[in-house]
Amino acid sequence: MKKVVFFGFIFFIFYQSVFAQLHLPITVTHSQNGKFSISSVSYGLGMYRLKGLSTVYSGSKVLYKIGRSFPLFAKNNDIENAFLTISNDGSTVAYLSQITYPYPAYENVVIYKNGKFLKSYTLKEYSSCDTILDNSKLFYANSDKIMDYVAVPDSGFRWFYKKDVSEQELFLYKNSVLSHSDTIYSTDPQKMVTVFDLRRVRIIEKVPFDSIYSRIKNYKRTDPDFDYALMSSKHINDFKVKGKSTKVSDTLEKLLGVPFINLDDPDLNKYKFYKVGLKGYLGRDGVFTIDEFSSDSLDKKRIEKFFQTTKFEAGMISPKLEKQYFYFFGAFGRPLNEAAEKEIIAKKQELKRRLTLDSINHVYIPPNIRACFIELDKKLEPEVVLKLNALKSAGEMGLYHFGMGMWMRNNWGLWSGSRLSAYMTQRGFRDPDSMSNEILRYYYYWFKGNKEIYKEFEAKYPAD
Repeated sequence: MKKVVFFGFIFFIFYQSVFAQLHLPITVTHSQNGKFSISSVSYGLGMYRLKGLSTVYSGSKVLYKIGRSFPLFAKNNDIENAFLTISNDGSTVAYLSQITYPYPAYENVVIYKNGKFLKSYTLKEYSSCDTILDNSKLFYANSDKIMDYVAVPDSGFRWFYKKDVSEQELFLYKNSVLSHSDTIYSTDPQKMVTVFDLRRVRIIEKVPFDSIYSRIKNYKRTDPDFDYALMSSKHINDFKVKGKSTKVSDTLEKLLGVPFINLDDPDLNKYKFYKVGLKGYLGRDGVFTIDEFSSDSLDKKRIEKFFQTTKFEAGMISPKLEKQYFYFFGAFGRPLNEAAEKEIIAKKQELKRRLTLDSINHVYIPPNIRACFIELDKKLEPEVVLKLNALKSAGEMGLYHFGMGMWMRNNWGLWSGSRLSAYMTQRGFRDPDSMSNEILRYYYYWFKGNKEIYKEFEAKYPAD
């Protein structure tokens, strides 16, 4: 029986994973009084799942729009992934998500007022987590305690409740988070309930579930309406120019005079690469809108003009979507000659040397995150100290992404390589923005007096 259950579970997870990869969620969430609703559409998945549009309605009338999605998926075996609610006057939207992003507007709990981002809370700030390392989740999950199933020949699995399931556990199975009378009740894995007031937009209390159960046990949760749009798996380089059979990769080859290189080319190491970091939205009208764009030693203006003045075939976009988010997958490159090979070898040797230096361009390079905090303490101007003292959450450190964060990225070698970039890369951070954002987020706790926070960082992100 255990072997059957195990393989059944693996199949279930695989099915859910494949479904999620192919389908973009479209949801409609209603206010408890039924007068307002919010429709949320994702234009991408994975790291792009927040790219989308959310529209708030009063009946059928559009009140306002929010330029992002609040992705929800039907609960996998009743495991909550995210929760969205809208107040009974339509003004306030709250989104609670298990996924953590290192930006204020994308933290575990975000609040919007009349379409504008208002505030956010980290997992630690919102729930009863004692540390940011305990691998806790936002929502209580107990399916393993109350559910079991048996394999049924030719028809899959039959699920059923285990014997002696308590009334409280059954309630939590269905209502780990719910909204009632503009108040959110969210129960975390420690069985602590965070009570959040949507009208006053603040946490009222955090109380044990047992102490509040009698008050909330008859509340009824309103679930969203789910729909899905089939996602095209094409990349920007696969687009075809409208009315022509040529791909974008072929057109750009001629435009730039540089061959397009597939990343699965077996002779990949024989080319000198020029990267194209291009992401954006293709509408069903064939118009492509650039969201992010960087180019490596290529004619950026010419590429930009091509996408701004060209219409593309868009039949692969679902009729349920106005647009979909795409990215460029590939590079341009020239076969290496002897001089180019020497140049690449020299660059690799220089990078290797930089990774050992304790200073670059007369700037000390911290070897680890604790040293970063010590250096930042030394560099803070009095007015910055005052501003940091006024911050209420680690999420607000995102305000320093283009100040303190940019200084770190440029001077501590996060772009060009350094012993600090190597330290962060070993801990799973792949780009300078995410490196600086995480350093800033943890610095908040250091600045507020937790001088052991670096240990939590290194425990959460051990070196590979």
